[in-house]
Amino acid sequence: MTRPSILFIDDDAVMLQSLRTSLYRFRNHWDLRYTSNARDALRLIQENPVDVVVSDYRMHGINGIELLRSVRTTHPEAMRILFSGDISDHVRATALQVAHRTLAKPCDIEQVINTIREVLDHRRNARDQTIITVVGSAERLPALPALYLRLQETLQDPNVGISQIEALISKDPSIATQIMRMASSPLFCSRYPIHSLREAIVRLGTQAIASVVLSSSLASATQHNADTAFIEKLTAHSILTAGVARQLVPIQALGAEAFLAGLLHDAGLYVLADLRPKEISEVARLTTASGCTWSEAERSVLGVTHGEVGSYLLDIWELPASSAEAAAFHHDPGQAFNHGPGVLAAVHLADLAAYESGKGVSLSAEAASNMAATPDWFRESWERAKTLTAEAVRMADATERKPNARGNSNG
Repeated sequence: MTRPSILFIDDDAVMLQSLRTSLYRFRNHWDLRYTSNARDALRLIQENPVDVVVSDYRMHGINGIELLRSVRTTHPEAMRILFSGDISDHVRATALQVAHRTLAKPCDIEQVINTIREVLDHRRNARDQTIITVVGSAERLPALPALYLRLQETLQDPNVGISQIEALISKDPSIATQIMRMASSPLFCSRYPIHSLREAIVRLGTQAIASVVLSSSLASATQHNADTAFIEKLTAHSILTAGVARQLVPIQALGAEAFLAGLLHDAGLYVLADLRPKEISEVARLTTASGCTWSEAERSVLGVTHGEVGSYLLDIWELPASSAEAAAFHHDPGQAFNHGPGVLAAVHLADLAAYESGKGVSLSAEAASNMAATPDWFRESWERAKTLTAEAVRMADATERKPNARGNSNG
């Protein structure tokens, strides 16, 4: 069996020697390579491609981010790890565009070893090299947004107040508007409109706020090449799915996880719509022309499905496993290891109910036809999902018509 190859780059001779010494015990398991020069690293990778590249950030000449950006372009299949003594928001946000993992220096050697193992597992668990290539060769990988990172840091403070969260979110008016709209949604039992961002934060709660920031930023980051109308429809579908899934989980404590998983279950579709817009248009045409499922069309056109790409991406982002699982199996939960009542089932049913209500983008058609073969709890949840979705859509449509009616009466 071929040993995984790992290349370390650091112009600090002491650091490099420390790595050699600490990792010597892995010499029979990993093919370990070392260099102190970024240009030499690019040459070595060109001559003998590697599985993992681990680079320091601050180096003379080409820095670590520039190096990993080059590696991403020339060898997108390689997993990329960055060491950095600078953990500012700007550096982390930039690093996340080119690195699968970022480690703060100084770093415990066991953390380095565990991180290498993790990225190797991600690489092995990808369905095939096509997924790695599609995600890794992106012009710019969707990164965990800086606002999300700052919000997560802020929420770690037990003394943080609503005013601090409000001040942070208000720096991005589009996300603030999205949060206010969602807080006014019937999905959150909102009988009265929200008049301020502060009210929206109180109504939704901090966990839901963080999830909305993440999903909204993903939608914004994937609008470079994607069809705007498609992204808007996908976002509306994801919000509806998340709101219903949150109410379907059998344990209230799982509500926040289900909400996040629902918002991001189509993360792979956002990515593919931006990276491969022509192919996604062909997928849509093919499903209409041939009657095949969306996933079947994706595999025919792209070689991967949006579920596989989304799961891979959310895994790299280190989000809860339930989110990656929902992304991978929301069209067919029976393929998952654990497909009983829980987050995955809730997202699957909410996704299907949204589609049947006319608020969907993709679907495995066989999902509905197999409903009769499912357990009683599943069928009961399905009926509840349809009821919740229909009510949410009805109330949303009524809310949208009100301004128009007033406008027409005044005209």
